[in-house]
Amino acid sequence: MRVQALAPLEQAVLKTVAYADIFDYPMRPAEVHRYLIGLRATPDDVNTALGSTPLQPYLVHRESYVVLRGREACVAVRQEREANAQRLWPKAVHYGHLIGHIPFVRMVAVTGALAVNNVKAGADIDYLVVTEPGYLWVCRAAVIALVRLVRLQGVELCPNYFLSTRALGLGRS
Repeated sequence: MRVQALAPLEQAVLKTVAYADIFDYPMRPAEVHRYLIGLRATPDDVNTALGSTPLQPYLVHRESYVVLRGREACVAVRQEREANAQRLWPKAVHYGHLIGHIPFVRMVAVTGALAVNNVKAGADIDYLVVTEPGYLWVCRAAVIALVRLVRLQGVELCPNYFLSTRALGLGRS
């Protein structure tokens, strides 16, 4: 059966699972619903599609996950990465609070693999930092000083994004 012969919801489900597979990330049915590509559907509709006969050549259900056929080994990878993430979250929260106490910092968010609990062993902690207008560079300098101090303790922080509250709006195209 060709992928084009699938119903639109089945195609969306397959695209969603295939995209997550790029990151070795088998999905739970609720995650397929949450991140469904290109369509809106109810959780029941997604669950029905996941069990549909046309998707059986492409998808396999292992434990509580849905994975592309032939990629079943990714279930163990995801479980290992989730365990890594659980060990890293307390540090991420701790250092996120420290960054958040820097004057003029208005928000700190975890980004990257940790944000979706898909962390390889030895990964760093990625952050997005939002600052008050006019203080981005001062805050960046303070955060980088903290990064260097923390590195001495063997923890890698990676503040990837700095934004001012003035630049949060997204333009329409």
